[in-house]
Amino acid sequence: MYLEKKQIFPVIVIGTLQFVILTIIAMMFYTGGTRIDKTTEGYNFFTNFLSDLGRTTTYSREGNLVSVILFVLALTGLGVTFLAYFRIIPEIFNQNEMEEKLGKIIANIGTIAAFTFMGVAVTPANLVAPIHDALVVTGFSLVAILLGLLLVLTLNDPKFSKFYTLTYILLIIVILAYGGLFFLIPEIITYNDLLIRVTMQKVVVYSLLLCFLIQSYGIWRYRIVNLN
Repeated sequence: MYLEKKQIFPVIVIGTLQFVILTIIAMMFYTGGTRIDKTTEGYNFFTNFLSDLGRTTTYSREGNLVSVILFVLALTGLGVTFLAYFRIIPEIFNQNEMEEKLGKIIANIGTIAAFTFMGVAVTPANLVAPIHDALVVTGFSLVAILLGLLLVLTLNDPKFSKFYTLTYILLIIVILAYGGLFFLIPEIITYNDLLIRVTMQKVVVYSLLLCFLIQSYGIWRYRIVNLN
């Protein structure tokens, strides 16, 4: 998928919306069960991970085909969107040598991150948990690096307001805090453990989507529209 520079913001909007809409529909079809309580009915926003939507069999041991299909479509669509987005970054940030180098690095890391998230979609946690978990950790780690690099690019361009800088910094903090939870709560044993981990996952995912919406708008506005 090749993305023209002027399409960067609307494409991110579409990619983000399709993910949100498809996963919400998938939640409606999830039959039930959580990691610590297999008797619950339906999907609980605060005690079911997003990855539960991709389980071929739910914790309640029922089929989950509709949710799986929707989850795979949603995450793959988001991965393709990010792939196109990151690959065009070098064409947007190329006004000096530093931008050219960072732009290429971002494109390469972003490509890996995009395929990593697409890999999450096709590795059900109930079948290949180690691979699934490794892809999730790798994906979020790469995103944190990408945000740091994009932060450097925007800091070196006075046209970008400090609002974008603050957005990057806050999301990096949120991602690092989420990573820290794996050390504070290495195993989910109690209901509170599950509640904290799931809630934080949702905060990270939706904050990430919002950040990319804000970021793509800023790039579209300051590096595409204002330069034409």
